[in-house]
Amino acid sequence: MNGQAIIEQLETRRKELGMTDEAFARLLGISRPLWSQLRSGRRRLTLAVLRRILRTFPDWEEAVLALLREEA
Repeated sequence: MNGQAIIEQLETRRKELGMTDEAFARLLGISRPLWSQLRSGRRRLTLAVLRRILRTFPDWEEAVLALLREEA
């Protein structure tokens, strides 16, 4: 799984939850501009952002680990 696939899954989850970009970014513990940059591909997922994703969605551990293995 690549970083863009995780972003796409996050966007799907945001829509399922009926959240605005700002509210979803706050849920993840990141800024709205950073969320926007991640979605558009202008920024890559960092380890710090991946940690925040796992804190918010612990069931995504396998997807995040697959990404880390792929990038190693």
